[in-house]
Amino acid sequence: MRKISWLLAVVFSVMMILVAVPSQAMAAEISSQPGKATAAAQVLGNDLDANLAQPSDLEEDMVTPLASTALISFAVVRPNATLARGFQAISSSSLGVGFYDVRFNRDVRGCSYVATIGDAVAGPAITGQISVSPRSGANNGVFIRTTNSSGTQQNLGFHLYVACP
Repeated sequence: MRKISWLLAVVFSVMMILVAVPSQAMAAEISSQPGKATAAAQVLGNDLDANLAQPSDLEEDMVTPLASTALISFAVVRPNATLARGFQAISSSSLGVGFYDVRFNRDVRGCSYVATIGDAVAGPAITGQISVSPRSGANNGVFIRTTNSSGTQQNLGFHLYVACP
């Protein structure tokens, strides 16, 4: 039994050496070529921050860095447009079949909106489509449109997430 354990230890050690040598070579290759995936190199122990795009390389309107003090809001809205729950959400209302207006307690014009069809309570998954945009004429509002899977406007519950810099 000792001979088998010793043999397994030797085989394992050789395998680890065979894995480590190509990994180091790959890390050296990645670090010498700007534009390669930096995540792979960081896993291999190389620091390739110099190859990352710097804020000065980007156009001003392309990226707004999200500060560590980002403001996050959300709303969970039922199909009948009532607000089930939320954070900084003050109201939701129906603008017609499949059209909603969700209001927050602050200006959300320069924010990012993400929404998904979903019920306010546990149950079977709801299928459909959803789109979001800033609410025209209301700095604190988000316009939502929901449709069924065929594209026909339908009142569907949804979850809306808003992140502001």
